[in-house]
Amino acid sequence: MFNSYKEIISKIFYVSRISKTTNKKLATIIVVLLANVSAFLDILIIISIAFNFSDNISQNNFIVSYLDIYQSNKFLLIVIVVLRFLSLLFQKVYTKKIELIVDNDIKNHLVSEVFEKNNFSISDSLFFVNVLSQHISFFYSSFINFLVIFTQAIAYSAYLLLTNPVFLLYMLAILAVGYFPIKILFGLARTSMHESYIASKDANNYIQNIIENMFLIKLYDKGEDEIAKINKSLSQRKDFLFKNEIYGSLTSVLPSFIVFLIFSIVALSTKLLALITIDFLGIVLRLFQSISSLANVFSRIINSYVHIEELESIDKNKQILNTSNFISKLEENSNNVLVLDKVSFRYFNSSFKTFNKISLKIEKRKHYIVSGPNGAGKSTLLALFAGILIPSEGTVTSTTNKVGYVGPNPLIIDGSLKDNILFGSNRDISDQELYASIKEIKLFENEKEINLDMSINNKKLSSGQMQKISFLRVFNADLDLLLLDESTSNLDINAKKNVVRKIQSLKNLTIINSTHEPELFNFYDEKINIDLNEDERKITIDLA
Repeated sequence: MFNSYKEIISKIFYVSRISKTTNKKLATIIVVLLANVSAFLDILIIISIAFNFSDNISQNNFIVSYLDIYQSNKFLLIVIVVLRFLSLLFQKVYTKKIELIVDNDIKNHLVSEVFEKNNFSISDSLFFVNVLSQHISFFYSSFINFLVIFTQAIAYSAYLLLTNPVFLLYMLAILAVGYFPIKILFGLARTSMHESYIASKDANNYIQNIIENMFLIKLYDKGEDEIAKINKSLSQRKDFLFKNEIYGSLTSVLPSFIVFLIFSIVALSTKLLALITIDFLGIVLRLFQSISSLANVFSRIINSYVHIEELESIDKNKQILNTSNFISKLEENSNNVLVLDKVSFRYFNSSFKTFNKISLKIEKRKHYIVSGPNGAGKSTLLALFAGILIPSEGTVTSTTNKVGYVGPNPLIIDGSLKDNILFGSNRDISDQELYASIKEIKLFENEKEINLDMSINNKKLSSGQMQKISFLRVFNADLDLLLLDESTSNLDINAKKNVVRKIQSLKNLTIINSTHEPELFNFYDEKINIDLNEDERKITIDLA
């Protein structure tokens, strides 16, 4: 168990380091100090109330001195109660503030990871940023609450130790017996939380699948099957979380059960009851309430352990990502625009390599068609060409940084038509040139509709119009390399002919074109074939 404690402490420092929240130590110290203040005020309140109802009060210099002050001014108790309320309020608000700051920092960290790597699936990306970050911030705030309750328990124990050390030690010795079942419950809680986490990720993946393929799922009447998968995962998640709640509840109520059982036994003996003062009884109950809370908070820390491990796995992925494997080497005199040397690539959390030790040269001013079955890795290969994905082994050397891209999902920003066409471009283009290119590609049926300042978004345009804007973006950019990934999939036959005609006229560009319609581009120079045999991929190049 000691090793587990050491692991938890290391995870706490890890989250603290990753979150980069400023003044966390100071904030934590303030919260702990406020907790000690509220514990001290608790003790004063219990002494005051015990004194009002009984003469059976512990006697030591501190208690006698306080009661002398209290007897001379009974309004002191009201002041103490207000101060306790304020200290608890500030303690809770400050703890929540730290939790929110950590949540924000972890979200920013994960967004940066997703953006930098681009090797996470959409469902994983959303799950990590939206769900994982919340669990990790909850882990950190649970740790702070643990410190708060632990220091309060020490304060109550110190008071009891001063007033009746023998009886306290007997109680703690009996309570120590509960350590072993609580330890077992912690292990069961951690296992059930891990299982619920896996079920949550599965459900998230199924939900993404339904959203992305809604049309086909409805068309083939497979909605019930897909929803059944989600229901099964959510049902498993519910069952695992319910088990976790049972284990956590047992952990939190067990200490208080033991102490009440002890007092029930003590109540049977008049001699033993005579040893207990009213204030001692009140502080003991407060102490074991704190111990129950400690067990509950520690259980939540254990529950969050799986989320910290997931974050660490993401961070370990960062450590093995070698950005030097993509080399930008601007050479105008080179015959090649891209050179791949023994390139291997594996997606995050994947058990196999998408590509393994592939070597390839892409010559300047040639048009390449990329061919291969679904799942062969055509889009992945284009991303490696662009430096969006970084090889885990080997190198990709690019002799240009003037790269354009048109994919199956066109990028449209909320802005003007002109803003969308010039997105990412540093080229100085006149409005007349833009008008001419818009007419050439027939973005609008009626030329009178052309207005460069018109506001557009993905709700105002058809899928074909959005795709045409993606092409206008690259046609009006200063490029050396154009990457096309199923770029004509949203276009009707006439629009395809217009776009293909324009692509054919781009003689000074290197074009790498992944398409399921190679017959549209019968003017290509070479074909890159990706042959998929189980998980092994082989790349060959054929002349047109």
